[in-house]
Amino acid sequence: MPAIFESEEEKNLVELLKIQGFSYLSPDDAEFERENLEEVILKNRLHIAIDRLNPSVPEEVKVKAAKEIFNLQTEGINEAFHKILTNGIEMPGFGNLQIVDFGNPENNEFIVTNQFSVFEKHNKKRVNIILFINGLPLIVIELGSPGGEAAFLCTFSRMHDFKKTIPSIFYYNSLLVISDGKDARAGTITSTYSRFLAWKSRHGYRRQNLSVSSLETMICEMLNREVLLDLIKHFIVFEKSTKKVAFYHQYNGVNKAVESTSEQFSSNRRFMDNKKAGLVWHTQGSGKSYSIVFYIGKVSLFLNKPTILVIPDPGDPDFHLLETLTSCNQLLHQEVKVAQNQAHLTGLLAALGGGIIFSPIDNFSEKNHGILSVRNNIIVIAEEIKKSAQVFDKFIRPALPNACFIGFTGTPAEKEDYLTLKVFGSYIDIYDVARSVEDGTTVRVYYHSGLPKFHLKQEELLKYDENVESLMEGQNAPSQKVKNALEQLEKALGNTDRVRQAAADIVAHFENRTRFFEGKGMIVALHPPLALRLYDEIIKLRPSWHDEDLNKGAIKAVLSSIYSLEERKKLGERLNDPGDSLKIVIVCDVWLTCFDALALHTLYIDKPMHGHKLMQITARVNQIFKDKPGGLIVDYIGLLSQFKKAQQEYIASGGEGDPVDDLGEAVLKMIEKFQIVHSMFDPFDYQPYFSAESQKLNILLDAQEHIFGLKDGKNRFIKEVDLLSGWFVMSYPHPKALDIKGKLRFFQALKMRMLKFEPKDSDILEIGEETVIRQIADEEVPDVLDATEAAGLDFRQIELKWYQNKSIGGEVETTQHGGHTDVRIRGTDIILLSDEFLGEAKGMVREKTAFELLKKILIDALRAKAKKNLTRGKKLAEILEDIIRKYNDKILAPGPAVDSLASFAKELRGSEGVSVLKFIFDEKSNEELSQIYEDIIPKLKEHNLITNEIIEELATLIEKKDESPEFLARKIQSLIEKLQNRSIENEIIEEFIKVKRAETDLSDTLKKGLQKHREYNLKVDKIIADLINSKEKIGKQFKYSNLGLSEEELAYFDILAINKNAREQLGVEKIQELAKLITARIKANAVENWPIKVSAKSNLWLIIRRTIRQYGYPEGLRPYAAENILRQAELFAEEKMSY
Repeated sequence: MPAIFESEEEKNLVELLKIQGFSYLSPDDAEFERENLEEVILKNRLHIAIDRLNPSVPEEVKVKAAKEIFNLQTEGINEAFHKILTNGIEMPGFGNLQIVDFGNPENNEFIVTNQFSVFEKHNKKRVNIILFINGLPLIVIELGSPGGEAAFLCTFSRMHDFKKTIPSIFYYNSLLVISDGKDARAGTITSTYSRFLAWKSRHGYRRQNLSVSSLETMICEMLNREVLLDLIKHFIVFEKSTKKVAFYHQYNGVNKAVESTSEQFSSNRRFMDNKKAGLVWHTQGSGKSYSIVFYIGKVSLFLNKPTILVIPDPGDPDFHLLETLTSCNQLLHQEVKVAQNQAHLTGLLAALGGGIIFSPIDNFSEKNHGILSVRNNIIVIAEEIKKSAQVFDKFIRPALPNACFIGFTGTPAEKEDYLTLKVFGSYIDIYDVARSVEDGTTVRVYYHSGLPKFHLKQEELLKYDENVESLMEGQNAPSQKVKNALEQLEKALGNTDRVRQAAADIVAHFENRTRFFEGKGMIVALHPPLALRLYDEIIKLRPSWHDEDLNKGAIKAVLSSIYSLEERKKLGERLNDPGDSLKIVIVCDVWLTCFDALALHTLYIDKPMHGHKLMQITARVNQIFKDKPGGLIVDYIGLLSQFKKAQQEYIASGGEGDPVDDLGEAVLKMIEKFQIVHSMFDPFDYQPYFSAESQKLNILLDAQEHIFGLKDGKNRFIKEVDLLSGWFVMSYPHPKALDIKGKLRFFQALKMRMLKFEPKDSDILEIGEETVIRQIADEEVPDVLDATEAAGLDFRQIELKWYQNKSIGGEVETTQHGGHTDVRIRGTDIILLSDEFLGEAKGMVREKTAFELLKKILIDALRAKAKKNLTRGKKLAEILEDIIRKYNDKILAPGPAVDSLASFAKELRGSEGVSVLKFIFDEKSNEELSQIYEDIIPKLKEHNLITNEIIEELATLIEKKDESPEFLARKIQSLIEKLQNRSIENEIIEEFIKVKRAETDLSDTLKKGLQKHREYNLKVDKIIADLINSKEKIGKQFKYSNLGLSEEELAYFDILAINKNAREQLGVEKIQELAKLITARIKANAVENWPIKVSAKSNLWLIIRRTIRQYGYPEGLRPYAAENILRQAELFAEEKMSY
């Protein structure tokens, strides 16, 4: 059950942060430090920090600098603030004033506070945890209940809501953290859900100790003060207004690379000695380009003005790395210059230091070979070095003899590739496929063989070697042998029938795949002529896909000969937009590497490829996107052996995990998950559902009842169906997927109904924006709107019945339509707690469904009512949780559990005006009453002292101890009178015996009879005394059901009277007086909208504390009472505030 009130996770988190060196600031103190709740900066602390970090700057300049922060323009404010945060506030004549000392953590103030209140746009929200550095709210942490992926989705959704309702808390934000109280993930204000990821130990990538939660790891590692400052300063970038933060593998790898580079520069090397910083191998798709950005940004600051020379992947003619570098220039601190040719490059290198130069590898060639610079403060960064290692060794290294070389690659150097190691050195850091998939930085990629009859024979594929590939890319002058090989390949792949069938197969496969799996596709063709032929065949089949307009059409042949670089960028943006009509592209000479389109999930390959290029191409479909379960490669040419060879090289180089898995693995996972879901129905037979016509709904309801009867059945079922759906869309249209399609439709329909039983703001949500998996529609079973409909009840009929009886109050609107009365009730909660509804629920044949329905309704209702009396709400929550616990633990059977919830619903319905003490005494008295009655009955039976009628009435009392106090009091009084009558009757007998005794000596029999009657009277007197005692206890319950206090007075009374010591010391009557006085003083001193005015709130705080002290309220209990009275007063005031 989701927590109705605050859990302990918040407190535990605060304690962990205190261990990391954060000082705790209570919610009240955090409010009192601000002039009003619209402020999110602790201004006084910021002023102190600016003063401390800039001691020589005049006071008026520092005050002006602080105002620069407070008065930032809203548009683009987070990016503008981040620049100020990391670089300082530029003040003419005084340089940049620092607001955070990133080099010395101990020179900053780190604060953690919880339940941080913010008022904005007529919304008042409380954020779970805020971390302040020097008074700036840099980290927001939001907690949910433990519950796996569903809990994270719920917490992310709440954070997303905060960004709309209280955006100012995010103006100065650096990082966001979402947690289910056990595990945690971090992201930024622009991160989608799939980009929130866990943080692992900086000491390595191996699986951490399972006894340590990822939340604790994140606090100890990422939120460690030193790491946190480093992360904020050097590992956050803004790219086209999208804020990105390094994942843990990028942070670790880049820091190792910077350290290795620093060692190369600090070593006492000979002038001509080669510097080799090493290789960073982070698997393709895991953010290599951004790692290069982070590296350049940090190494430029740590070393003395080095010149950074970036040489991009030669297989990327569109220079995507350059685009990334240019768009992230804020972190680089300087402009990127592009070397147009070798002469231009030589001129750029002539500078003494500094600068970032981007130079294609074509600027180095055998003809222009020679020394370009002998400077020893040049760092050469190579992207994807495997194919160009020979060029680096033969030309680039000799041209820059004193430079330091470092490589960033997504594919490993082969074990025997000595040239790469010779130029760059050994591995600095490795982050392979296994770790990447496990961490969620990439998804798994699967291989499927398409149209095997058209696959080339292995000997034909071998003819397509690197020479042919180089010819097609225009790198080398062709020999006749190479020309002949290419002609044969073109002939084999260009067969008219083959092209036509490949087009038909791609269209059918892609349409089937996207039927249930949102996403896009890419086709890799041999060369432009074949790409255009394939395009023509596809649009013959789907003419509507074609459009001449660059901004329209579902398919495009993206070729360098057709579209300019700028046009290709536009098409790339369209492919990257999930909502754009462009769904599939054909490529052959661009976008094969370094191009990311997150929504791509299917890659059709009709071009011979091998080695690292084959590995690189998998990255086109391994990007994380929403809940994409994986990417798929469909091979039309016969590359299986090439994949296996590349895989062997990958493993031999030290990598773990298979870069590509056979689609059969996904199919097996699908079958495995299907068996798990299917087995949950044992022994229930859902097979009749598929042949039923009118009974489909009843079968669904019976299936739902069955799942509800399993231990944690609902949550397990929803989770497993989601997993099955993911593997299904990954496998579809495989024949095995087609086999289970109908049954999955049934499972999904049932899951959607069961989701309706989740309470509002539950941990299991339907978040359509965060899923790529489409449900299989069943048109014969209509969608349900709410839990009552999902339970099989006709809410409309219950509504009309309620209207006819009007059993409880509510606002009703009626209209007449041709003799028909249309009834509309404002607030369905009224109906859902009515006797009519409860009667329907108790009468349901499917008792487990009835329990789930009532549980959902009562949790929702209790949350709504709890704000009016926090103390009473918390007590009622405990009672409800106890019923749910007993049901889950099988202590209560479904029928009695439903009865208990129905009785609780009546208590809840009538709880307004009732003190929490009534429920406390209810609980205690019911235990005592049961004991009294259960002790009496065996005594009566043992001595045959009373009629069966009275015994039955006593037993009824035990059964009906949860009835109203008035009913119980009347019932007990009736029993007392009956027993007293029996007692009088026996007194007459005793008097009669006395008379007889005067007349004559009593016989032994008469003496025994007299003794027996005397014992009888004593027992009856004791029973009567016990019953009178129980009646008095019930009288106390009745007393606390009607204290004659207003709603506000009663809420304050409950806060004050909940403690037994307070009741004993002051007495209930005096506490009532105190509650009335507090209410009057709050009303007399409360100004308009006081909850958002800190000074007004502080004044009320003092008045409340003074009042409870004057009344002699126990000293040790005063802080708790004052804090909760103020909080309760806030809730009342917020309800009345005019937004």
